[in-house]
Amino acid sequence: GINAEYGPVVFSTDSTMDVPQYDIKKVLISDPIDQCCVDLLTKAGIAVECKQRLTDEQLIESLKGVDALIVRSGTTVTAKIIENSPSLKIIGRAGTGVDNIDDKAATKQGIIVMNTPGGNTISAAEHTVALVCALARKIPAAYSSFKAGKWDRKTFMGVELEGKTIGILGLGRIGREVAKRCQSFGMKTVGFDPLLPSEIAIKHGIDFLSLEEIWPIADFITVHTPLTEETRGLIGDKAFEKCKTGVRVINCARGGIIDEDALLRALKSKKCHGAALDVFETEPPANILTNELLQHPEVIITPHLGASTEEAQAKVAHEIATQIIAASQGKPFGGVVNAPYIGITLKNELVQWLKLAHSLGKLMAHLLFVSADGFDSGAKLRSVTVTTNGDAIKAANSLLTSGVMSGLLSDMCSESVNLINANMIGEQLGISVNSVTSTAPTNYHNLLSVEYETDKKKRSYKATLFGPDNPRIVQIDDYFLEIVPEGTLLFLRNKDKPGVCAKIGGLIADAGVNIGFLSLGRTKGSDVALSIFGIDSELPSETLKKIQEVEWVVYAKIVNL
Repeated sequence: GINAEYGPVVFSTDSTMDVPQYDIKKVLISDPIDQCCVDLLTKAGIAVECKQRLTDEQLIESLKGVDALIVRSGTTVTAKIIENSPSLKIIGRAGTGVDNIDDKAATKQGIIVMNTPGGNTISAAEHTVALVCALARKIPAAYSSFKAGKWDRKTFMGVELEGKTIGILGLGRIGREVAKRCQSFGMKTVGFDPLLPSEIAIKHGIDFLSLEEIWPIADFITVHTPLTEETRGLIGDKAFEKCKTGVRVINCARGGIIDEDALLRALKSKKCHGAALDVFETEPPANILTNELLQHPEVIITPHLGASTEEAQAKVAHEIATQIIAASQGKPFGGVVNAPYIGITLKNELVQWLKLAHSLGKLMAHLLFVSADGFDSGAKLRSVTVTTNGDAIKAANSLLTSGVMSGLLSDMCSESVNLINANMIGEQLGISVNSVTSTAPTNYHNLLSVEYETDKKKRSYKATLFGPDNPRIVQIDDYFLEIVPEGTLLFLRNKDKPGVCAKIGGLIADAGVNIGFLSLGRTKGSDVALSIFGIDSELPSETLKKIQEVEWVVYAKIVNL
């Protein structure tokens, strides 16, 4: 298999991780796709049917007897469609984003969701740099003016790129290709990535800095990260306040990484001198002709064209066909984006441990930048150590380590991470991944422990099963707790004072959100407690803000598992 970001992936031959063979006899393609996809599948003996612009009801009807569905961005695969397609085994996205696929519903039905993260790398990087040039020289506005019959040279005075600093947020495959092209213009490239070792950034000619160091020095800022809870609104009011006056921003990654309301405010105040957007919080944006941001004279917009090249479309079509064929032949395949334990042949109890390991990893990813004093965007992950203790899991140490790493990296990488490649990707990112089996006495028959270390801190998590389908996180650092690792969790670090939890509970109740459980951890000699509320639904942003402003609250963080 090939991982587009990090190169060849060596698949484990461990018997507990045998690659399953999927019986794929018929594939439905519901969006336009390069002909090579059809040709490859047909050559492999798989029947292919192409139908486009289907309603949900038509798609459900068309999926009867279909084993795999291939989509691009035009088809939205809802839970209803998934639940009414019992023969479906694979949903393949010919492209990177899977926002249009309900992967949770697919996971529940045991359906693989896969994408093709590497096919659009060059196209996305080139489109980004094209927008950088267009911003610098005001090309779209000059074009429109000239087409309207005007000869206006003074209005469209631009700036040179040589000597300017571009901040690249996200140094994966696309970010690094952008850096290479910007360097050819004589630009200074600086960047940040929570996973990439600084040595790799330096190797690519990128000065590795923290976000706080990038904001005040960048003339241009471009984002190349996945859209997660951590990156949503990454460039917002607070970031713009710290940026130099005249900064220009580019987003060819995912709508929502740049807060559109904050961007409009920054443009109106002249803090930001221009923006180029290829992606939007809602696509297509509503009321384009009356949208104040999209109609702003200093904003360049394109309708999500980052991957819209003939070459990129051929690459993603080839990749998705190749992955489905590999799955049908029992060969290793990459691109899986949903639950890593689908298709793995394991005893049910071990599956539950694997789910718990994955949840621990996801929790670590959410709290990676949280310290005792709040948030630290400059922390760099250095090592992860997974320890198993107990007869039920001691032989599954390497598998559970892969489960932790797949959970940790799945929301932090823009490419696919699964049980097969998680440890290797971690190692290639400069993370030391360690597996340990312990016989030390504990309070539990079986205990899964994870410790990670950054260049600034060390944290630990411990978890166990109280019974089938009954997982618990029982310790975070020195805090003993009892947390159900699923659903929506509100994590608080607060001063250990009377009335704090009551105040928080009242704010949650005022928002109409029910509390499922509360777990409070305290340590001797400390006046800081760790409080976790299990809540039935997401909190409104204004409620979270009120909680963060409560006296004695050090930080408040929503985690979805």
